[in-house]
Amino acid sequence: MRCVYSPSQTHLEFPRIADLPDADLLIHAGDWTDIGYRHSKLEFTRFETFLRDARAKYPHVLALHGNHDLGFDNHRWAQWGVTPIDGLTWRHESGLTVRGVALTPAHHLPELLLEWQHMTIDEEEEDAAWDFERVDVVVSHGPPFGYLDLTDAGKRIGSRSAVSYIRTRQPQVFICGHVHEAAGEAQLRETRILNVAGRVELLEVSAGDRRSGE
Repeated sequence: MRCVYSPSQTHLEFPRIADLPDADLLIHAGDWTDIGYRHSKLEFTRFETFLRDARAKYPHVLALHGNHDLGFDNHRWAQWGVTPIDGLTWRHESGLTVRGVALTPAHHLPELLLEWQHMTIDEEEEDAAWDFERVDVVVSHGPPFGYLDLTDAGKRIGSRSAVSYIRTRQPQVFICGHVHEAAGEAQLRETRILNVAGRVELLEVSAGDRRSGE
């Protein structure tokens, strides 16, 4: 099936839906906004317009929140008429499975927990977020540790729990964002890892391509 991943890290600067390719599915990996509900109504209108246009064009819109999306949760996405995926596994009628993980580690800078949401420095909480069966596509706000997670300050801030999940479960695709400057593509065994910060691309994936880690 054809999936379009809208760029993570849009921060209210959305692409025009008319400019995006046709597909069966639109995915966004979080940080739709700068400060969530703290935006003015005028600013927030851009977000609502993007969602309305996306729902009109795509049969399915899968939504994950990022650390900048203050006040956002699965309940809010359902109210807006799109499909929430944080901590949930969604199955397409073709059999393709998608799972979302919004929780992002902040071990490098714990004070971020005072400013943002959907972050943790608790390793057990992080491990629990990644305790689920294999899916075809993982949508995570944060990247896996050591893969597309290097900041301009020279720190790797990805999730070690995510790396463990990839090694043992081997999803086809791992979509993430969070680290703007690390956007790009990497490979871990059979898993294609995409940091989609600022990128829009058409992705072809098929259900049930079961590949296990070594």
